Amino acid sequence: MNSTYGRSPEAIFAAREDPARRDINLVAKRIAGELETARPKMEKFIGLKKGGYERPSYSRDAVNNDLRKVATQTAQFKDAHEKEVHAEAEALEKILFYFLEQNNWLGENARTIPTTRYDDYMNGIDSIIEWNRAGKSAAYLAIDFTVTETPQIVEKKIERALQELEKGTLARIKYFESESAPRGPLKVVPRVLIGVRRNALKDYASSAIDFFEKKTGSAKKIAEHPISRDIFDQVYLQLDFYAKRLREIIKEKDASSKKTLESKKEEGGPARADAHKRALLNVLRALQELEPVRRKLSEKATFEPSRFTEILSSRLVKSSVAA
Repeated sequence: MNSTYGRSPEAIFAAREDPARRDINLVAKRIAGELETARPKMEKFIGLKKGGYERPSYSRDAVNNDLRKVATQTAQFKDAHEKEVHAEAEALEKILFYFLEQNNWLGENARTIPTTRYDDYMNGIDSIIEWNRAGKSAAYLAIDFTVTETPQIVEKKIERALQELEKGTLARIKYFESESAPRGPLKVVPRVLIGVRRNALKDYASSAIDFFEKKTGSAKKIAEHPISRDIFDQVYLQLDFYAKRLREIIKEKDASSKKTLESKKEEGGPARADAHKRALLNVLRALQELEPVRRKLSEKATFEPSRFTEILSSRLVKSSVAA
C-alpha cells in the first residue's frame, strides 16, 4: 500500500513526479543537517533550576513528559493531505532558516534560530529571529511559517497572535538558547506569521538549486527574489499593527488608573498594564532593527504584494476596526 505514514518531509516530496517538488526536496535535504544541528536539544535542559517568576520546570520528569507530547503530536498527523501540508511547512522552515539569515532579509544582525519540536507543536513557533548587537538589548521575533492559504487555518494562526497581543503576554518559548542567551524560557516575544505560496516556494527552490550549484548570477538572484520583499512586508505589517494596538491599550489602561484602589486589584489592573508596556518595548525593539531594511526597500520600485500579504493586511484592518 502506498502510504505517507511515518515518512519524513523529504521522503514525501521525493515520491512526487513534479520536478518543482523535487527541487524543494533537494534544497530542504541540503539544509536539514545544519538546521537540526542548530535546533536546541530538549534533553540538555534537564536539571535547570526553576527559579524566577513563572519559570517552567525542567525536571527530568517534566522534560520527558514534553518529549512524549512531541511524539504523540507527530503521530497525530493522520491523513496523507495533513502530512503533505506539514511536510511543505517543514520544507519552508528549512529553506528560510538558511536563506533568510544568509541574505540579511531582516537585517544584517538578524540570526535565525530553529525552535524545538515542543515549541513548534505546542506553542506554534518554528523559528526565532534574534538581533544582538554590542551595547544594546537583544531583540527577538517568534515566527510561524505556513504554506497554506486555507482561510480557516490562517485565521486561527492570526487570532492566536492577536489574543496574545490583547493580553500583553505575546509568545512564549519554553526551550530556548543561543550564543548570547543562556538556556531557559524566552517570554513576551512578538509572534508573526510568514506565509509563502506553494508556487513561490517552488520557484525559490529552483533558484536555490542554481545557488548551491554555484551558477553565475544565482547568488544575486536568490538574495533579491520577490519572496524576500514579501516576507519583510508581512513581518513589518504585523509588528507595526502590534505597536499601534499596544499603544491604544496602554492609553486605555492609563486612563483607568485613576479608579479606586479596589478596582485596581481586579484582573486587568496595573499588572496587566505593565505587561502591555513590556510587550510594546519588545515590539519596538524589533521594529528598530528592521528600520534600515525598510529604508533601503523604500528606495526600490513599487512591489506587488502576494495574496497572503493581502490576507494578513485585511485581517489586521478588520481587527483594528473591531478594537
